[in-house]
Amino acid sequence: MSKEQFIKNDTAKSNLAILFDCPLALSEVARVMEYGAKKYDRKNWSKCDQFERYESASLRHQMSYHNSDHIDDESNLHHLAHAVCSQLFLLEMELQNIKQKEEK
Repeated sequence: MSKEQFIKNDTAKSNLAILFDCPLALSEVARVMEYGAKKYDRKNWSKCDQFERYESASLRHQMSYHNSDHIDDESNLHHLAHAVCSQLFLLEMELQNIKQKEEK
């Protein structure tokens, strides 16, 4: 192997840049997270140990969207972005729980 050949052992790693294929959606979800951080505190969501609260929040926003109400009255942000945000919180909490169990 020559010194001039580029080597990067990242083939087994996630291509996080693929998330940028949805820039508008990511921006709206980020706005929801910023709104929540200002309203409650950054990472306040991670202190909740009742997953059902985020399941319910996600479903409420999905129901609003399903009923043709696309913008949340309080935040003035898209209901689907709120729903995705709640789903991200759920997934993060679930994955952290799995990781903690594996580390024991």
